[in-house]
Amino acid sequence: MLGTDPWNKAASSSFQNLVAKVTPLCGSDPELPTDLTNAVKRRNYLAHSFWYDKAPEMMADGPRGLLIAELADDIDTFYILNDRVAVAVVNPGMEALGASIEASEALYEKLLRDAQQTD
Repeated sequence: MLGTDPWNKAASSSFQNLVAKVTPLCGSDPELPTDLTNAVKRRNYLAHSFWYDKAPEMMADGPRGLLIAELADDIDTFYILNDRVAVAVVNPGMEALGASIEASEALYEKLLRDAQQTD
């Protein structure tokens, strides 16, 4: 269909595929798949339509502040979802493979420090 955004369709499909793959592993957090699906929809809206829809509001100080607060809430939501995926899926998977979560976190911190030192 000519009115379909192919980028939005492809992004939705690929992210929804990830959600579908994670869903069977979310037993400890049964709401997680629904929340991830909603996050995919929000991500797609932010990436493809938000600025077109909200352009007039960006021109005035009051509405602009509300938009910034809305985006800050999105940041919080995405960080919280990331943590929930780690608790429900990543950490149990690592433990099942015999990988230490503490060692993984230490490696992450080292890589982060190394990356910051190269700036």
